[in-house]
Amino acid sequence: MFVRMPGIRMHDAPTRRKGPTVLMPHPTILRGLVERYAELSEDPGRAGALEDISYTLCVSTGTRTVEDALAVAESYLDEVRADGTPAGQPLAGDAADPGTVILTA
Repeated sequence: MFVRMPGIRMHDAPTRRKGPTVLMPHPTILRGLVERYAELSEDPGRAGALEDISYTLCVSTGTRTVEDALAVAESYLDEVRADGTPAGQPLAGDAADPGTVILTA
């Protein structure tokens, strides 16, 4: 049985890791974890919170050390767009009919 978690989905983006596909958090979530780790690593008084975010990064990336987790996260984030689509795939609307209007914020 597969349980869907809010903010987490399976990505088929290529990664440099060998082996089976890993359930990765959405790039926005993963980017937030990496940024939070960077913030906490600069504050020696937040060791408990740093340990928690390190654990979360490891679980999220399928690694056992925070160094490996950061390397996998960096590689993964380099290979996917902010919306979660692999960098080598066209965005929705890229191959659209020339008469199609795409609204952006």
